[in-house]
Amino acid sequence: MRRLVTILTSGAISILAVVVGGCGLVHEQALPQESANVEQELLHKTSLEAHGSVYVVTSSITLQSGASTGRHVHNGFESGYVLKGAVELMNDEPPIRYFSAGDSFVTYQNLPHIVTNSGTEPATILVTLVVDADKPTTLSYG
Repeated sequence: MRRLVTILTSGAISILAVVVGGCGLVHEQALPQESANVEQELLHKTSLEAHGSVYVVTSSITLQSGASTGRHVHNGFESGYVLKGAVELMNDEPPIRYFSAGDSFVTYQNLPHIVTNSGTEPATILVTLVVDADKPTTLSYG
């Protein structure tokens, strides 16, 4: 647990360093879903006093076997940490990246991407977003 907290804290600090430079995000919206087999639970939302109104949003996302988030973008930076299972992350720039429990990843503002569970067991990801308060957190990107 201590390792997880350290990893998440380091990731959040890195993201905040970039955001304080002028980025932003957020409305409470669920991820676009290709399937009803994707669940998102909002865990935490904190307002930051930075350049404008910025939020840090933390969610737990569970993808059932074969489920995908659908192609989407975030209006800010995303830091993900795989809690259990395995996922693949594909964006417009190859290659597809694979992550399993204990791995972390970052996606950048307005970068279209898809997260898929191609395994046989559910996968759960802890996701932290840093976004502008006056914009949607996540948008479908068809």
